[in-house]
Amino acid sequence: MKRYFDFDMNDYKEKKCNFHSHTVRCNHAVGEEREYVEQAISEGFEVLGFSDHSPYLFKNGYVSHIRMEMSELEGYVNTIEALKKEYKDDITIFLALEMEYFPGIFEPTIEEIRHFVGNGIRKLMERAVPQGTPESMIVKVHETFTEHYKKHCADKTRPYDGIKELIENIRNAGVYTAVVSNKADYGVQILCKDYFPGLFDYAVGERGGIRRKPYPDSVNEVLRKVDVDRTQAVYVGDSEVDVQTAANAGMDVCMVGWGFRDEEFLKENGAEFVVHSPEEAWEFINK
Repeated sequence: MKRYFDFDMNDYKEKKCNFHSHTVRCNHAVGEEREYVEQAISEGFEVLGFSDHSPYLFKNGYVSHIRMEMSELEGYVNTIEALKKEYKDDITIFLALEMEYFPGIFEPTIEEIRHFVGNGIRKLMERAVPQGTPESMIVKVHETFTEHYKKHCADKTRPYDGIKELIENIRNAGVYTAVVSNKADYGVQILCKDYFPGLFDYAVGERGGIRRKPYPDSVNEVLRKVDVDRTQAVYVGDSEVDVQTAANAGMDVCMVGWGFRDEEFLKENGAEFVVHSPEEAWEFINK
């Protein structure tokens, strides 16, 4: 599965390949995976891709008979990974899942997915996989995502409109600026460097020795680093995790309504003040 993140079809256009093979787990294929590999080798294939239908837990309890069950996923992954190692000198084997898009089923989950974000990568993975996914599989998903994210954390990423100007205004007023995030620390450092060069005095992401928000560890680390009393600092955030973090750190908080949570949700979770533009945020901070 890891190889697919850096897959380039141009690397294989001169080779004899089959990138789409199912297994008996989807209930419309026959034979063992090893038979597929050995048959592919005997027919001169250089690349074989397994892409069985991904398991899916339908909300209405429907059980699909054209895909593996969730309990079979770990066995599928382990079997293909073992064959990749065993036949590495004879054929290149890829592991993947065929994912279908069902209009009317996935659209309502977009808002749910927005609420997955905010508590770090591990918690994101736990929330993203179907309920009942084995712990060992969650670990593999986490490892695969982390490897991918290290290379692609800046993909489709840009600052919100007006934010760089807001930070520049704050700094021009002689105020320190910093980042505290549950995003992996390497991602925080890369994004700050690429999109906000020279605009933050310190940045802290998820890393060893500092508990994730809503614990106040990252905030305390920043205050210690810049030598500022918490009564002279303002915490700016966009989620209920930030509301809790500011409270745990004993700081004033300004919540923004353009992130992954709307104003109604933020106020239901303890936010007293929500701004809707960088200009409003500057007015609050500059009071």
